[in-house]
Amino acid sequence: APSRTPDRVRSHTRSRATPSRGRGRNLEQQVHQLQGRVHELEQRELDLMTQVFNLTNEATLNEERQQALDEALEENRWVHEKNVALEASLHAALGAAWECGVLLRCKEMDH
Repeated sequence: APSRTPDRVRSHTRSRATPSRGRGRNLEQQVHQLQGRVHELEQRELDLMTQVFNLTNEATLNEERQQALDEALEENRWVHEKNVALEASLHAALGAAWECGVLLRCKEMDH
């Protein structure tokens, strides 16, 4: 009977060692998968950082374009106001010229 004890111990040890080796492989696979996932996420983060950088540059350009547009619109309003004022002056001058022409014709008729 004492000679069987080591066999039982060995058998028991072997049967316990197999699942732990399997569990070790399983953990190794999980670690490998997680490392792959971390790599994918790091790549995604780099891609997103590049996208943010590009969008920030684009936003800056858009702000500059918007400022240029606002300035052009302001200048356009100023030019429009000047044109309206000049048009009013032109109409007044034409009206005065017409009245003078009528008056001159009347005076010519009097003579």
